[in-house]
Amino acid sequence: IKQTKIKASPDVVFRFHESSDALQHLIPPWENMQLVESAGSLQPGSRVVLRGRLGIIPIQWVAIHTEYDPPHLFADRQESGPFAYWYHCHRFLDDGQGGTLLRDEVEYAVPLGVIGRWLGGWLVRRKLEAMFAYRHEKTRNLIESGEWKSALSASER
Repeated sequence: IKQTKIKASPDVVFRFHESSDALQHLIPPWENMQLVESAGSLQPGSRVVLRGRLGIIPIQWVAIHTEYDPPHLFADRQESGPFAYWYHCHRFLDDGQGGTLLRDEVEYAVPLGVIGRWLGGWLVRRKLEAMFAYRHEKTRNLIESGEWKSALSASER
């Protein structure tokens, strides 16, 4: 679980995540991943496909959105990809002060069972912690600076 307070309403933070370029903003620059397909929606059944490399190993990650309750949450699960299991719930909680507690809840299992956990479990956990720290900081900065709203306003003209 990663949680960050953002000085904007849950509706605004949810709308950022729904925007067509949100995922592009949230892929850390050190990750060798590219968005190759997106339905442009967080609605159940919509797909996202990412391609990249894990070291020298090419990977394709296909996620399907499974839950959608704006502006409170959306969730996705891995249909195919690097994990044995992946479920990710994005929650947007009202902090009672006009802001949002952005919370990412992830359940996952590395491949290869006990061997995978022993060989790479710590590395996966470290990579996920770094990725979510980046995503939360980027989201907070884009929204609180007004940069995202400015881009949104420009695109709506």
